Amino acid sequence: MKKLTVNEELTLTCPDSFREMTREELDTAFADTNRNRAGIRDGERHVILVVQWHRANVLLAALTDPSTALRGTEFRLRRLLKDHEYRRTGTRSRQIAGRNAKSFRYEYRVQGVLQEGEVFLLKKKTMIYTIYTYTRVPAADEARRTIDEVLDSVRL
Repeated sequence: MKKLTVNEELTLTCPDSFREMTREELDTAFADTNRNRAGIRDGERHVILVVQWHRANVLLAALTDPSTALRGTEFRLRRLLKDHEYRRTGTRSRQIAGRNAKSFRYEYRVQGVLQEGEVFLLKKKTMIYTIYTYTRVPAADEARRTIDEVLDSVRL
């Protein structure tokens, strides 16, 4: 098992088949150069997990509702993936690092292959963490089990 530490406080453990994504891979995948992002990928299982973080000011952090923040994230994704048959497929809540994390799941198509993504949001005081997961739909059931194992390992 491998460990990844993000922002010097969030750690996760993943199977040895994962490797840390390079800065170039992250910049290409997200079409920007945000430095507050780290990711892992398993090329054989077609699983990617990316953690992005930012510090909100104290007042904004106190007023930020995870559901509202997720709606903003979904709006941006829907706009970015409009030419890729974006479709929201559900929502859920789960515990990550002892905190209630809300998420939404969606599908989109890349080069004819149906992909599944899920976005989780969790807070630690004024730090907001957004966790993006991606997999191919044909392998989604097995990939979700792997993703859930990695999410179960997250510590803050």
